[in-house]
This record gives sequence, structure tokens and C-alpha cells, in this order.
Amino acid sequence: MLFPVGLGVLVYKINFDSVLWNLFCNYFPDGLWAYAFTSAIIIIWHKKQNFWLFFITPLTFVLFEIFQYLQKLPGTGDLLDIFTYFIFYFLSLTILNKKNFNFL
Repeated sequence: MLFPVGLGVLVYKINFDSVLWNLFCNYFPDGLWAYAFTSAIIIIWHKKQNFWLFFITPLTFVLFEIFQYLQKLPGTGDLLDIFTYFIFYFLSLTILNKKNFNFL
């Protein structure tokens, strides 16, 4: 869980002047955050296969962006962020399922 978060911090520290790099820097750390958050939920609760955990986790991503859009949280509400969160959410589910957490 610490590796994705640390990698996200590193991405913010590296600075290249290109459009692709700027897009990468805007979305990749968000995806890593979603991956780490999802992984933490799965690792903590893997003994209890609870549907609500798998429903609440992506709902948290969407609510986070809605609150940013409504300016209740700092940041910019962005549909591409939500898309990125879901990509990394499913990536986390897939990887941890292959590591014998057997929750799917």
C-alpha cells in the first residue's frame, strides 16, 4: 500500500515540460491513491466478504469528486478522475484476487 502512495509523491516531484507528462501527473497519482485505498479496504476486510465494502469504495471515489466539484473539498471535480479511480479500483481487485485473497 505504501508503494503506490510513494510513487504518486514521486510523480509530483518530477517535472517535465510536455502535455502528455502533465496529463500523466494529473491522473496517475489519483489512480495510485484509488489503488492504495482499495487495496487497504480489501486487505483489512478480506476475511469478511461484504458486498457493501465493494459498493462503498467506488461510491467514495464519486462522492470525493462531487464534493470537489461543489467546492466543499479542495480540488477540481473531474469526470476523468472518476474514470481513473475506477480503472485502478478494478486493477486492485484483479491483482489482489490473483494473490489468493479470493474475494471475487
